[in-house]
Amino acid sequence: MIINDGRGSGRNAAVNVNNHLLVQAVMSTFVEDLSTASNGYNISSGVQTLAGAAASAVLYIKNNGERNLFIPTVILYLGSNTGGAATADHLLEMIRNPTVGTLVTGGTAVQSTNRNYGSTRTLDADMLAMAAENQTLTDGTLMFPSLLTGEGRTVFTGLAFVLPKGASIGFRITPKASSTNMDIAVAVVAAYDADGLTA
Repeated sequence: MIINDGRGSGRNAAVNVNNHLLVQAVMSTFVEDLSTASNGYNISSGVQTLAGAAASAVLYIKNNGERNLFIPTVILYLGSNTGGAATADHLLEMIRNPTVGTLVTGGTAVQSTNRNYGSTRTLDADMLAMAAENQTLTDGTLMFPSLLTGEGRTVFTGLAFVLPKGASIGFRITPKASSTNMDIAVAVVAAYDADGLTA
């Protein structure tokens, strides 16, 4: 049997001495593939300043689209901290399906950015960033608390969070004890399941 190039080049598939078909493949991640198809997005709270050590709900996302929204990566930025206890930690909390709180009712709407720079497709979601310090998310299930010691960027990968239509996720940050000033930001990489979507 001979395997021919179906595009008319006249080339045949090669076989090595062990009777293995010689192939070459290009691999991409799931999110890279969805982003190429204009289904990948970035969502960010923008830089927010926390002037105290109390908890603040920083970002809320609710999927309103018909397709599942995948969140594989969350990025947390912590600026330099003033006044915080040297032995204390910052706390980041990811909250499953929050529906109640002042962030939900009074947050600042933010826009998603399509990861394909040639696309105008937008994300069908409620996306709210903190409008004032100490805004709240008061229900939902705490599912991913993380203690962080210092400033810089922390990337949480391999999360595989899935938000069907109507599901939501929230992010809450508590600076270390005695903190009097710190800039923070939360950014999310998200992608819609491409099945059934049109440009």
